[in-house]
Amino acid sequence: MIDFSQEIEKCLKKLHNTNNKEQNFQGRLYAHFLPFEKEGYVVEMETSVNDEHLKPILKKRMSATDLNDFKKEDFRKIEIDLLIYKQDYSELYAAELKWIYNRTGHWNVVDHLEEFKADAIFCHQLVEKAHFNETCSVVVYDFDSAKRIEHYRPRNTETQQEKLEFLGGRYPATYHGKIIADEHGGKTFFKWIDLKDYTKGQDYKYYLIKFNQ
Repeated sequence: MIDFSQEIEKCLKKLHNTNNKEQNFQGRLYAHFLPFEKEGYVVEMETSVNDEHLKPILKKRMSATDLNDFKKEDFRKIEIDLLIYKQDYSELYAAELKWIYNRTGHWNVVDHLEEFKADAIFCHQLVEKAHFNETCSVVVYDFDSAKRIEHYRPRNTETQQEKLEFLGGRYPATYHGKIIADEHGGKTFFKWIDLKDYTKGQDYKYYLIKFNQ
């Protein structure tokens, strides 16, 4: 068994994402898990739940006889950013990843709230429906106060209260929040955690939401 969330935390503690790209973050996390292949695991990036090697396994775990492609009513998303599984599929782990940094002008973390929700819901579905051993939704964000918008207009799909809850209150708040994590209105609480600052002018924080059996 892999202590999946703990291994991700280990990687984050020593991470140096030199180009600030999400793909680079994904690749470095992939490299962190590659040694587990010596223990009989397979490590993959950007695997679809409809890929020919994975779809039958998921259908079996879901006790489904219909082998048609999965759709949105089955899973919130289709692509898995990081997938790790035992060669006999007796263990399955997945992570959804976001690395958001400010390049131009002011913006706000909550501009991406719907994307963060989708990741968390998908991770929850993989455990609840397909019985993955453990999944994690990981978001890294640049919270540099000089770049942060303190006054914002919520999008139509989001209420201002929802955004405030996500941040843990009005600015300047400690970064605690909650995010919708299932289709039934349940909420998962999380905490923004400091990530080592290695570039001048950036204040990275991350959260990790874990789901397991």
